[in-house]
Amino acid sequence: MISVRGGVRVRGVAAAALVFALAAATPAAAAPTATLQSEDELSAATGQGVARIKGGWILTGTRYIVRVDEKFKVKKENRLPIPPDLAAKGYNHVGDGAVVGKILYAPLEQDDYELGEQVTALYSVKTLKFIDFVTVAQHENSFVTVDPKTMIAYSFDRFGGQALLRYDVRADWAHSSRSR
Repeated sequence: MISVRGGVRVRGVAAAALVFALAAATPAAAAPTATLQSEDELSAATGQGVARIKGGWILTGTRYIVRVDEKFKVKKENRLPIPPDLAAKGYNHVGDGAVVGKILYAPLEQDDYELGEQVTALYSVKTLKFIDFVTVAQHENSFVTVDPKTMIAYSFDRFGGQALLRYDVRADWAHSSRSR
């Protein structure tokens, strides 16, 4: 995503996903290519993350979650996604999440990074209502992605990306291992 005149422009999200998929399945000698198919300007309120769902997208902003259709028409929104009890503990940021099945996994962040504790929240894809959360032992929590086959969640401990964290979602978010 690129900030443009107070909005966010999404460039070929599907094309970017295709590039990554092709890169994983293609020998190193054959460089995959992608072509920009379309471009849409969105609100800066949704500038944190994008997750693909059937028939559209879920977009996240610092304090906002919205489900849109293929043409980015708003279908459902949650303007107060951080529950009051977590907000009272300083959680003030919704990061880039992932959708698996009927669940949106969204990182929530508080600003005391040295505390070494953040939260990943679960929301209903259909209603965008908060379901539950899990506390994760990491310093920052700007993104989370979940492999739907293994149900291993991935995130970085720090913004620099030197420590990849893995959590086993099926085992109550137990640390799977830490990779560098």
